[in-house]
Amino acid sequence: MPADLETCHFFPVEEFWDEAKDFFKKESELLGNLLSGISVVFEHVGGASIPGSLTKKDIDIQIIVQKKDLSYVIEQLKKYGQAKNLENWNESKAIFNSKGKKFSTDYLVSVSETDAERQYWEARDVLINNPVLLKKYNDLKHSFEGKLYKDYRPAKKNFWETIYKEQLNINDIR
Repeated sequence: MPADLETCHFFPVEEFWDEAKDFFKKESELLGNLLSGISVVFEHVGGASIPGSLTKKDIDIQIIVQKKDLSYVIEQLKKYGQAKNLENWNESKAIFNSKGKKFSTDYLVSVSETDAERQYWEARDVLINNPVLLKKYNDLKHSFEGKLYKDYRPAKKNFWETIYKEQLNINDIR
């Protein structure tokens, strides 16, 4: 079934917090081995990294690299996962996905010191540090529980566009 036709189900992150942290650590080690020889930083981002959040039990791993290494990292990740959301790729960002693991996982490659880098970890930190915004995001998810992802995605995108522009001063969020 196409992902957009799947039904939304969200869970408190606390139900799998320890598993998510362990998974992130193990994936970071595997990715570190895959990308050995270059400067790389891994950040656990997305809902599963935010205490008190609702999430669909997926894991998002940000892979921060130097601009000169982006092409190399993309080639290596093609061996590791599937390219995803090609329409959102740009000179500072690429996205991959892997579903054959314990958690559906997105690998968010971003170039250091760009808006693409800030987009993920700063967004995480905004929700960690702002309980009002986290509640608003959780309320949005509650309102789509049991509905289709194709209906949820535009509302989620609108929420994040507002955060990026108003909280982080990021305008290019492809």
